[in-house]
Amino acid sequence: MKYIEFYDENSIENLCACLMMLPEEVIMVGDNAASMKRHIENCKKMFASRGQKIEFSYKTVSRWNTDQVLQVLEKILQDTQDCVFGITGGDEMSMFALGILCERHKEKNIQVHRISVQNNTVYDCDMDGIKIEKGSPKLSVAENVRIYGGT
Repeated sequence: MKYIEFYDENSIENLCACLMMLPEEVIMVGDNAASMKRHIENCKKMFASRGQKIEFSYKTVSRWNTDQVLQVLEKILQDTQDCVFGITGGDEMSMFALGILCERHKEKNIQVHRISVQNNTVYDCDMDGIKIEKGSPKLSVAENVRIYGGT
């Protein structure tokens, strides 16, 4: 399974789904390539310290260009059979583009989830009754420091 996460400066929000159910790959979508690269390296280190290997990649988009975001999401959907879109992080324009994608491709049963860190709840945003839930996301203090680049 692949998770598509919309990049957010709040690193916890980018990892919630990964911490609940280990994916094979995570694709970050956002407008800041340098930040996403740093974040990915920090995540790889954190998961490696747990003995877990996840492939990470990123796609850079302009947060003000709905068409460009939609094209990137369409390409990801075209290339991926089993994916979940996480909307815990990200910006409004990306969420808008994802809504358009879901409407255009209703037949593909696109999975969209949001995780509330505050109340440890997974929200089934695509409303199909299927959730990615497998336990609650947990991070140690040291792991939390690591995902923000600290040691």
